[in-house]
Amino acid sequence: MIAISNIDFLVDIGLAAGLAKLEKVSAALSGLMAYAAIHLATNLILKIVNPAMLEEPNLYGLKIRFGVMSFQYSAFGGMIAGIIGYLVHKHTYKLKFPEVLSFFGGSKFSPVASTLAGWVFGLGLGFILTYINTGLKEIGNVWSKLNAFAPFLYGTTNRALNPFGLHHVVNYFLLYRSWN
Repeated sequence: MIAISNIDFLVDIGLAAGLAKLEKVSAALSGLMAYAAIHLATNLILKIVNPAMLEEPNLYGLKIRFGVMSFQYSAFGGMIAGIIGYLVHKHTYKLKFPEVLSFFGGSKFSPVASTLAGWVFGLGLGFILTYINTGLKEIGNVWSKLNAFAPFLYGTTNRALNPFGLHHVVNYFLLYRSWN
């Protein structure tokens, strides 16, 4: 259960370290810092764009990660952060600074740069997902008011998406709604 509930960390650290050729520990830390920055940036966007989401986290599928309320990115978020951490690490682990700043050069700069890259990516991702999440919730609310037509609409869209393997997507419209 511990591994499944923390799959995002495992995927993030494993992907960043696995893709790196050299300085694997620095790459893993870079991925973890990018993931933390994504969550912190998402929380900031939620506070600005839609603070009501933070008041009802279960209704909007939010979860506490790194001490802040954010979207449940799970393994997908771990993959994104791991790739960001790896790409930043790949371009910065050999970086040379002037002698005064040489302590911060090389592999020590990778986590700092990954934090900045994750922060920028998290701002955009949080902004987009805020509206997607609200849209899914509203579609679910509309479907719940269709009464007898709702099962027909659900079954039809479920079967129409079946050949593409996307039949489970329809369930999210019903999950992200308030059942008051």
